[in-house]
Amino acid sequence: MTRQRAILSGLILVLVALTLLTAWAGWELGEVPGNYRPFELAATRFWAGDSLYQVGDDPFLSPPPFVFFLLPAHALGPLGGHALALVLGLACTAGALWLVRRAMDDRPSIDAMLLAALYLPIWLSAALGQWGGLFFLAFASTMFFAHRRAGLEAGLCAALLLGKPTLAPFAIVIVALGLGRRAWIGLGIGAIAWLALSLPLGLGSWLAWREELLYVEEAHALAEHLWQDHSLYGSIAALAAHGHVDPSTARVLWIAIAAPLAIATVALASRSLARGDVPRAFSLAALATIALSVYLRYDDSQIVLIPAIALFTTPKRSPLVGAIALAYLVLASLDAGYFQERVNVPVEGLLLSAWLALDLRDAWVRART
Repeated sequence: MTRQRAILSGLILVLVALTLLTAWAGWELGEVPGNYRPFELAATRFWAGDSLYQVGDDPFLSPPPFVFFLLPAHALGPLGGHALALVLGLACTAGALWLVRRAMDDRPSIDAMLLAALYLPIWLSAALGQWGGLFFLAFASTMFFAHRRAGLEAGLCAALLLGKPTLAPFAIVIVALGLGRRAWIGLGIGAIAWLALSLPLGLGSWLAWREELLYVEEAHALAEHLWQDHSLYGSIAALAAHGHVDPSTARVLWIAIAAPLAIATVALASRSLARGDVPRAFSLAALATIALSVYLRYDDSQIVLIPAIALFTTPKRSPLVGAIALAYLVLASLDAGYFQERVNVPVEGLLLSAWLALDLRDAWVRART
């Protein structure tokens, strides 16, 4: 083992210890971390026959069928469920990183993967009982099967992302267009499965979910955490507020920038996927998913490690892209550590949009050769 690998491994062990100690501090007091509490409350309401969504503190913002994924953890009790979410989150992230490496023709070194594992949102997401690792695994599994040209399996995995709708649009569309008929079949099967899970909950659960989302948005219930929003919309909206610009004007500006970026991403990423350039396709998909979503926080930003890892395998890396990537990864980790709590304008959305635009330019040049 090289000295570099030993240092990286040691840092990861430190993060493991800090993650467990962070959770243990709550367990000792019999407390469930606030980020896990909405999942526990949703499962409790499900068994009680109540609505999954109740306006107020600890809002449950996932689609109704996601509650069925929460029941195994709920069966272990609040603390046991949180412990399961922590362990599962780290295990899923480890599996996702392994699949991402397997899905690249020029596989990055072990040291590069260990360096990627130092991304702090991985660890805080797990410590808080979030499910970021689970959806990172779904995204990485889609990439892995796309690399193997297994359209049916890639479609099925992409459909899993519907459990977190903000992570789904680009991956689903790009897989469908890039892999063709069998991917469409997989997506169809996945959609039917989600529909079947929805039936016991009734149509009203979807309406209640929509009302909960509207309440959180309109009441600005998460206003104190706007600095954690990594989307372009979040950056523009925050800048507009500081400049006393009308929100509708900010929304129009966002659409004017995001719409062409979204169209270019779908066109170039699906073409790259059809040509077999899976790392490029999913790098674009990951960047667009985070940057162009209406709202996306640090705990769901783990998919950014796909384009970050891809930089290690790019023969001629752009120094500008490398600098932007490094700036984003550092700032996102500081967000996760709550060191930017006083930052009123999240710059991550601007950084990711610039990174996406530069990668789209490279993909365009590649498509014309």
